[in-house]
Amino acid sequence: MLSAFLPLNPHWEGKAWQVKPRGISLTYTPGKINVILGLRRSGKTHLIYQEINKLVQEGIPRERILYLSFFHIRLTPYQKGERLYQLLTEFIHEDSSPAYIFLDEIQEVQEWERVVESLREEAFITLTGSTSTLLSGHIGRKLVGRTQQYHVHPLSLREYEAWTGKTCTVESLPEGYAKSALPEYVLYGKDEHIIQTYQDILSRDVYPRATAADHPLIEDLAYTLLNTFASTFTTSSLSRQTGIPYAKVRQLVSLLTESYLFTILPTYTHKPGLYLRAPRKAYPADTGFVRLLKQQTTRDWGRIIELLIHTSIQRVLRQDEQAYRYQTKQQYEVDFYVTRQQKPYALIQVTASDTPPAREERALIHAVEETRAKAYLITPRTRAKRTIQWHGKKADVHYVPLIDWLRDSRKELDA
Repeated sequence: MLSAFLPLNPHWEGKAWQVKPRGISLTYTPGKINVILGLRRSGKTHLIYQEINKLVQEGIPRERILYLSFFHIRLTPYQKGERLYQLLTEFIHEDSSPAYIFLDEIQEVQEWERVVESLREEAFITLTGSTSTLLSGHIGRKLVGRTQQYHVHPLSLREYEAWTGKTCTVESLPEGYAKSALPEYVLYGKDEHIIQTYQDILSRDVYPRATAADHPLIEDLAYTLLNTFASTFTTSSLSRQTGIPYAKVRQLVSLLTESYLFTILPTYTHKPGLYLRAPRKAYPADTGFVRLLKQQTTRDWGRIIELLIHTSIQRVLRQDEQAYRYQTKQQYEVDFYVTRQQKPYALIQVTASDTPPAREERALIHAVEETRAKAYLITPRTRAKRTIQWHGKKADVHYVPLIDWLRDSRKELDA
């Protein structure tokens, strides 16, 4: 029976998967299920191919690695949990050595949770799937404490440079990396890949979880968030702007974020009751969506830089870290505030000028006084450590060039 899946497993015949490298590597822990999450077409399946190549290179027998994609017609009979369980059990018990199983688009399988839960102690299992059903929250409810999650984003700057063979500069950024970091666009340079990805996310990951009557509301809301990205909003302001009822806005924004089309950055507050009412910011998953699908203005570049920095921070956050926007007691704003183990860690301000406006430095000074977190100011080219002052208040600030931050965000954040 397993020989029928040879076309899906060319590594059984000694053929390596042809992939571009990503800066993500999975670990395999007995009893834990690896779950790869992220935006549609961000490279989750290719990460599986990369992992298969890695396991073979590490000496895992090729025939003990099984890859199944449930969008393939050969897998149609196995979209019932009982049939899939029988197939995987046969594969696992073919040999006494450990089995590595990769299940792609697992949401197509009925009762998939019962299957993987029943077998997680017998094999190393990795899942990916459409975010219309395979969401981190869904995983969390079904398999609490039994998963290791990996989030796949569009390409980092370092990955982009490796794929294209180009070294990015601040000057080349607008016509290079900042146009889009979606893998297909980077490989082929076609705008239609960006538009198709956006449409696929809505039609396959968002619309199925809403009523038909909500579809135009979702489209309007997504368009509004694109046009106001990196600007503060509240649920009430979105409701007034779109004419969509308050409760419906909350519901639909959740669908858009669960599909990874947008990330909502909350404002840090010590008062839990203010959390939902405090202003927030929305950031789309890729700059290409902004470039092609929103109304363009001459003021977009500063917000594009902020979006790039936001994505770079989200990409490197540790499990015990959380990102926010920060608003001081005087209502000054710092773009990003990172906590570690719920304690202050870093304040990050972003500016499009090597001569930052006074308000940017003033906000950092006040925020440092309130949090005692280390402070960063990301500028186009400046690298320095300075003590800045404002009306008798002081703060030590690390000035970091934009390209350096994008190329190695984790190193800069921990400096």
